[in-house]
Amino acid sequence: MSATLTNPAVDRTTNANFHHLVMDVAWFGLALAASSRFAQFYAIRLGATPIELGWLAALPSLVLMFATMIAPWWRGRYDSSVNAVWLPGATFRLIFLLPAFAPMLPEGFRVPWLILSASLPAVAQGIASVLFIVAMRESLLPEQLTRNFARRAIWMNITVTIGVVGFGFMLEELPFPFNYQVMYVMAFAFSMVSQWHITKLRPIVPAQKPKRQPYDLMKRLRDPKFQSVALVTMATYVGFMAIVAVIPLHLEANLGATEGFMAIYGVFELMTAAFAASRTEWLVRRLGNRKVAALGMVGTALAALIFGIAPNMWFTLPAAALSGAAWTFASIAVLGFFADRTEAEDVGAAGIFHQILFAAMFIGPMLGNGLVSLGIPIAGVVVVGFGIRLIAAFITDRGLSLFGQKRIEPIKNS
Repeated sequence: MSATLTNPAVDRTTNANFHHLVMDVAWFGLALAASSRFAQFYAIRLGATPIELGWLAALPSLVLMFATMIAPWWRGRYDSSVNAVWLPGATFRLIFLLPAFAPMLPEGFRVPWLILSASLPAVAQGIASVLFIVAMRESLLPEQLTRNFARRAIWMNITVTIGVVGFGFMLEELPFPFNYQVMYVMAFAFSMVSQWHITKLRPIVPAQKPKRQPYDLMKRLRDPKFQSVALVTMATYVGFMAIVAVIPLHLEANLGATEGFMAIYGVFELMTAAFAASRTEWLVRRLGNRKVAALGMVGTALAALIFGIAPNMWFTLPAAALSGAAWTFASIAVLGFFADRTEAEDVGAAGIFHQILFAAMFIGPMLGNGLVSLGIPIAGVVVVGFGIRLIAAFITDRGLSLFGQKRIEPIKNS
């Protein structure tokens, strides 16, 4: 990364960017509580079937996978990724507003509307997600990235926790469906404050429109460094996402959970996640990103086992705490694993990385909810998730050596 500013100016700019990136995610976390913690329950209340819950979790990821292909073209219209990310970022935030209109539709259209409300903004999200990680790398020094990933994760978990508690209380007190409509309107307002912080980022690299890069998925996948990134990303995200949409169904249908309990559940999950985020950088320095990701997946597997055998909903709280910490370790480490094996300015690598990630996020929920639709007991599918996540941990740890290839060293030490 070649900066054109003097060193003191670089320091001031990157410190300001670091602050705005943290505040962006802090406000976004308040909004995210609505879609990440209560969207599945909202769909259940509106009469969604298990396969519809699977589509709600999976279809946006399929859209995202294809939308990321547009990102290099969109980036070419602007002189920096920071400028390019603004419009798709703002459009994507409609994901928090559109679900509020579902109760106004005829009964048969409500759940399909929820699925569309999550899927249509995913076009903009796919562009924004690719450009945002590049914008971060254009706004911070390389040595600040892992610390910023971790700091963002800390604040994300803190503010999502605040949002979960506040929204959970509100959902219990206000009548349905007005309670959910108020929640989504508030979430949209919070998300736009987050977007304002994005407008304050200032790149520290020279302004330029990148040369058009051909789409080179197969070329990337022939590169051993990127093969390693693809394998680790696919294993961790398929493993984790396989039962993400099944767990709320299990909690509601088998264990009698309500929105109030989900708020408590969210606090357990998110507070341990915030603690884990604060320790991820320390752990990565000692073990490396690969080991941290693998250990995180082992933790999510143990959490799945506890979920599946819990006799009542209160016994799932330790699993929520373990899952929150373990997945935070794994997800941050996967990002670091990618950053260690690619160049900062490589928009093409970021795009293909996100396509792989979103493909995994599509495959995972369809796998789990497909098993439920086949008639396998919901609790049994959750226990199957234990095995899937253990396999994911093994693949992550062994990497390309599973196929007789030599370990690939990172471009930068992790």
